[in-house]
Amino acid sequence: CVRQALWKYCEQSLIHLVESFSSDSMDLSLQSGQGVDSATSSLHLTYDVFQQFAAFSKHFNGSTADEALCDTLKNNLWKLYRTHLRSVHIEAMKSTGSLLRQDTWQLCSINISRTAHAADSKNDQEVGALYEAMKELLLKASPSDLKSSCAFDVTTRSQKRGYKYCISFGNFLQSIPDSSEEQGGDEAGANDYVGACSPEFCAALSPLFERSPCGELTLKLLSTSSADGLLKWVAHLLAIGNDLPLVAADSTKAIVTLFDLYFLTVFRICASSRANEDVSIGLGRGSSVQSLSSSLMSVTMEADACAPLPSEVEGYAILQRFVQNSRTRLDRMVNLDKFQSVDQLSIGSPVNQHKTSALRLEKESAAALSCLITAIVVDIASSLHKDMGISNDEDDAQESLISYAEEIISMSPVFVKQSCQLSAARSLSGKELIFKIVCCGKAWTDNEFREYSNDYIDDLCERASLLWGHIASRGILPPPAQRLMWGHLVRSSFMLLLEGFSKVTTCSTEGRSLMSMDLATLSSGLAPDSVKERLEDSFPNVCLPPSQSCREDSMRYVDTWIKVFFFPEEDTMNWIKQNRDQYHLDHSISLMVAKIPPKRKQIITSKKKAVMDIYNGTQIEFKD
Repeated sequence: CVRQALWKYCEQSLIHLVESFSSDSMDLSLQSGQGVDSATSSLHLTYDVFQQFAAFSKHFNGSTADEALCDTLKNNLWKLYRTHLRSVHIEAMKSTGSLLRQDTWQLCSINISRTAHAADSKNDQEVGALYEAMKELLLKASPSDLKSSCAFDVTTRSQKRGYKYCISFGNFLQSIPDSSEEQGGDEAGANDYVGACSPEFCAALSPLFERSPCGELTLKLLSTSSADGLLKWVAHLLAIGNDLPLVAADSTKAIVTLFDLYFLTVFRICASSRANEDVSIGLGRGSSVQSLSSSLMSVTMEADACAPLPSEVEGYAILQRFVQNSRTRLDRMVNLDKFQSVDQLSIGSPVNQHKTSALRLEKESAAALSCLITAIVVDIASSLHKDMGISNDEDDAQESLISYAEEIISMSPVFVKQSCQLSAARSLSGKELIFKIVCCGKAWTDNEFREYSNDYIDDLCERASLLWGHIASRGILPPPAQRLMWGHLVRSSFMLLLEGFSKVTTCSTEGRSLMSMDLATLSSGLAPDSVKERLEDSFPNVCLPPSQSCREDSMRYVDTWIKVFFFPEEDTMNWIKQNRDQYHLDHSISLMVAKIPPKRKQIITSKKKAVMDIYNGTQIEFKD
């Protein structure tokens, strides 16, 4: 009874200490991060005391001790630590959100320690070296050593004087292991990271590496929001999980929401609206819905041109799940509409409009590409998290950093591609182009062949060329990123053209020939020599755009669709059945109904239904 009373008195003293600590010592400044470090370190000392007390309590109470012996003290500490974590998490979200909103997206270089003779090394080795460089940056931002420390530190006072007051405590000191023996473990190598072992992720990164003549390998993808915000706060939250294991699972969730904020903000900047985001990740196309109604136009026309094909939708499942889960996690924390991109006002001449579009394209593409580095930070954080010995309950498995990192690495290449593609389509004024195509009206129904392509083709080629001129001459984007974005501009030009053609409700044979002429003119106008010629006056010293783009493949894709119009109806239906995974529903519907006069509504409805049945998997018999 005396032992129990003495132990209870000691526990109450510690609880009183925790309560006073909570009320008197939590008024800290978090803006600079120094307050975070100081508070976390101080709280870690209380956790050390708790571990000593909990371990000694079992030793002191002997066989009468049970597992819930120190639950009251543990619960009080958990509340204290969670209050601290919550304040850090809120400040992290506010600070990072502010940086994202104000970021100019001028990317910084990441220097990678590689020698010149490694120039022909494999992509995964280059990615591994990048991981090491990013890990060094994250550890520099860390307030403490992010290593596992399962054992607690016994204070010097306890070691030297404790046995004088309690023989039992002297025996206890001799029974605990030396914490120094448990320090130090093998650090994660490149092959221990999810991204370094992912061929798709390495393939997305490898074209963006640059090597100087002296052999130095660099990657210019680090944003200010990452360098000054994300890295710092992730390090702080990791330190809290490491130093205060009672809130390790909560710190994991906080880290996850911080990364969610970065990815979803970038996505909104590139897409400009939630509706465009949904279309670009395969959650339905506005044009597919509109094709079944009397209206031709969709508010997501530019995103429709970037939407994944039916054959690609399955590969977007992880991205869809990530976006939907991230939205749920941030639902009551962040209003993403504040980050919604607003097209800047057009100023005077078309030249200024083109410059504005080029500046926007630079920022949006830089933001999208920076997500590859952010994905690496997630991967490294999950590895450090694992090394620290932090594990979550089974109920929290979905929130664990390890599974989250796997999801991020899997979806990042597709996420970046769709963000860049959508940004390119918007910079080309996709909506305006589609309206111009539809408004040609009489040109598509005339029964006379024309000698020249439509004026909007020259406008599109001019706009794409000027976008390249501005981007290449400014040099804000690194050369590999410039080449990548030119490919997206070329592909978007063809896909927007197809999107516009598919909205022509009635078209003659001569009208389809005009479409073929427009297509050929566009392909010629986007050839490197043609772009250079267009820029001779405004950008005489600009380099040629890359010749190895998707121009020929994109032209072939649209040209095949145009030629199907000339097939007999039965052959057209057979072609649709064979290629339903390669073209969108509304594009196939357009092939069938464009030949039918608008007044024959009943026939149009039946043809639409027949095409829908094909896309829905209904078996339809066709004659050979």
